[in-house]
Amino acid sequence: TEKKIFTFLDLPDNTVTHQVTLHDIINILTNDYQLNPHILKITTAAAKKSLDFIGKFPALTVLLNEYFKKNTTYLPLQSMLTIHTALAIVQRMSWSSEMIQFKLSTAALLQNIILVKIDLDGFEDIVAIHKNVSTKTKKIQDQYFLHTQEAAQIVRQIKGISPDIDRLILEHHELPDGKGFPRRKSFIY
Repeated sequence: TEKKIFTFLDLPDNTVTHQVTLHDIINILTNDYQLNPHILKITTAAAKKSLDFIGKFPALTVLLNEYFKKNTTYLPLQSMLTIHTALAIVQRMSWSSEMIQFKLSTAALLQNIILVKIDLDGFEDIVAIHKNVSTKTKKIQDQYFLHTQEAAQIVRQIKGISPDIDRLILEHHELPDGKGFPRRKSFIY
């Protein structure tokens, strides 16, 4: 049997139609995206270290358990793609210490953890909200735009977790032109 990447989660096999495995993710990254095997090795190691760390916190484990039961394919893959992209960039820029890898991968795994509490049917709902064409209620749309703040607050309350991780989570939808959220921060050269 294939080793599940989310090994600390208590997910009964009969509750999900497809559990994303490390093998699935590596196949997608190498075949579909033709990404560097060296970075894949670093990504896999960093993700495992982050998952092992997150697994020590019961509150986070419960949230992740709910999160991956509801979102069995897209969001785990999106988390791994985020980790891979971030680690490839820092590796290229020679910023790739083990601590930076850990912080980035932990933030990538936890950045959308609050989405399980919002009535979204999938990626299509998120795209519709961003394009301002969503059929979801204003309350649900507002909850979506607050998910970065709520996830950062949850992480901030965990003793032993680096304070930089909550900031990475809080700002993961900010854009250089100031059109992101939650604080519409802009970067001026």
